[in-house]
Amino acid sequence: MIFRGFLGGCISFNDFIRGRVFSGLLYMAPFLIALAVIAWIYGTVAGALEPFFFGDSDVFLPIVTVAVILFLPFLIGMVLLSSPGRRVLTLFGSAAERTPFAGPIYRVGKDVSTAFNPGGQTGFNRVVQVEYPRRGMWAIGFLTSTVVFEDGSTWGSVFLPTAPLPNSGWVAFLPIEDILDVAMSTGEAMQITLSGGIVMPKAITRSKLELS
Repeated sequence: MIFRGFLGGCISFNDFIRGRVFSGLLYMAPFLIALAVIAWIYGTVAGALEPFFFGDSDVFLPIVTVAVILFLPFLIGMVLLSSPGRRVLTLFGSAAERTPFAGPIYRVGKDVSTAFNPGGQTGFNRVVQVEYPRRGMWAIGFLTSTVVFEDGSTWGSVFLPTAPLPNSGWVAFLPIEDILDVAMSTGEAMQITLSGGIVMPKAITRSKLELS
């Protein structure tokens, strides 16, 4: 009663606390997701490097891990800019694909990486909409691939992410004519999913899906 009087009788103490906590969580969510991704990368690299350290690894392992995370992408990018470097990395990738057990895992990772190539016609770079979970309700997704069935019809494989974590979701096969192309970048679609629809463009342009 005293707290309600302090607020002018507008809200209760529980509503006051709940509103502030919810607002704080929404603000913290992008930072927490970024920290989780960074922690996963750091843990993976540190775990791969740890067998090479002996003795006082608690001091040198974190330093070397951070150096590798920062320097390795730069080094590979420099190699890719040169023709001999591209040929070497191509040979390395071909050998990795033929390696028993590890080959299928490498191919899956390569396909996922290729899916984010902005020059592709399919993959996570192409945002679409489909009617789900019923007619008249539209869900946002990514056209990841196309397939031709035995009757000659072309269907699209659409990944439908779930909010607020787009890394989870499911895959649906739909006729191409039931899929609408959306003039939206992958980043904008991810923002919509991560925010639960709070972050939304002022207008969305849709058109009939066309495959070149």
